[in-house]
Amino acid sequence: MTIISVGYFIPSVLVDDGPLETEITLDFYMSLWDLFWYTEIVHIALMAINRFVCIVYPPYYAVFFSRTKTLLILCITYIVGFTINFPTLFPTCYILYNTHYYMPLYADPNTW
Repeated sequence: MTIISVGYFIPSVLVDDGPLETEITLDFYMSLWDLFWYTEIVHIALMAINRFVCIVYPPYYAVFFSRTKTLLILCITYIVGFTINFPTLFPTCYILYNTHYYMPLYADPNTW
């Protein structure tokens, strides 16, 4: 979870303070930022589900969250984060980063 949280903020700092010479570099940083953001959101949701099952249904906790199922869920989490972020890796999808609000915006290529 710490790696995901740090990975979420490093691209935003690099975009805000770092010298970006090419649009490809900016796109790469923003793709990393989106990837870690989506993965972190899914992780937080899964932690909430984990705690809910642990508190409300304690007898079923070992069934739902065994070691192998937890590792499988963790891998699925990264796959979901990557698939949501996958369209931003193509040149037809432009991302503008608003450094004042710390949020990415998708832009129409005709407005550049």
